[in-house]
Amino acid sequence: MLAFFGLGAIGGSIVAPWVQRHVHAKVVIIGAFWIWAAGAFASAVIQTPFGLGAVWAFGAVFGPVFNVTFASYRYALVPDRLLARVGSAALVVAWGAIPLGQLTAGFLLQSLGARDTILALAAAMVAVGLAATASPSVRSAPRVEELLAGEPAAG
Repeated sequence: MLAFFGLGAIGGSIVAPWVQRHVHAKVVIIGAFWIWAAGAFASAVIQTPFGLGAVWAFGAVFGPVFNVTFASYRYALVPDRLLARVGSAALVVAWGAIPLGQLTAGFLLQSLGARDTILALAAAMVAVGLAATASPSVRSAPRVEELLAGEPAAG
């Protein structure tokens, strides 16, 4: 599974700069959350290792794409004098969530079992996808080029 995931992530790293330049950030952000939610649901029902590996590889493509797009957007939005502080805060939230997620997964695995834990993760990903889709600030986000040019936000 790690090899499939790694291949997907390498593929995502290769296409991420192109995607960042050609696909609107709101499409990448919202789309990645929905793809990861679908992948979590698929992981709960797929029985074969190669089928599961394919799902993981496909989902892993969107990690680097999401990260490059989100970071580019943050760099365009945040004033230069605050970039280090905002970047540090973003890393504290992102990396700080990892041990909490692992702890939660351990408790869920112990109490619910593997399949129901994966379904709980999928439900949480659907909630994140719904929140991103419903968020006016995500839906009406301007393109990075507009932020860099100082143009007003367009829907």
